[in-house]
Amino acid sequence: MKLVLSARSAEEGEAFTAQLVQQGVEAVWVTADASMAAGARTIFDAAQGRFGNVDLLVNNAAHLRSAPFLELDEATYRDSFERNVRLVYELSLLVARQMAKASGGSIIHISSVGGLRPPGQGRLRRQQGAIDALTRAMAMDLASHHIRVNAVAPGAINTRSDRPDPRPRPTSHSAGWVCRWRSARPWRSWPVMLRPISPGK
Repeated sequence: MKLVLSARSAEEGEAFTAQLVQQGVEAVWVTADASMAAGARTIFDAAQGRFGNVDLLVNNAAHLRSAPFLELDEATYRDSFERNVRLVYELSLLVARQMAKASGGSIIHISSVGGLRPPGQGRLRRQQGAIDALTRAMAMDLASHHIRVNAVAPGAINTRSDRPDPRPRPTSHSAGWVCRWRSARPWRSWPVMLRPISPGK
């Protein structure tokens, strides 16, 4: 397996990449902001320069800053809704263009169940709904190029950035409601993961 991993913060990412290398994985770390065109280009160029064509892209980035709808200003909107969608769009566009010229590939967006049915946190779910819509549009547009586009919509994931939720946990409702509150614990999670293949493969 050949991996290129990236995020804006380098310290933990570089350490995790070093662990993968020690385990025999060909892995490269790139510090960049994938929500910016220049950052996405940096990641993409690093992948192609080291390993050649990309056959799998996983967009697993999210920026959680937001506000209730009536309190939104332009700066907060751009730093939440627009930024989260661009985290998916910028790198996907570069990779999809390369895949279209090759033999296809796969793009996976990490979304959220909140994009389908917001669990009382609409301020953090608007962008997930947009990502789901973008996923469907990309899947239709790119199918003829043999590019698969899908979204994975997990429930709550316990991370260090999460704040305790003061709301009581339901105990006697439907399974769908109970599952909404069941938190997973991640093994590791990084905003962007690429698996390039060697040229000619």
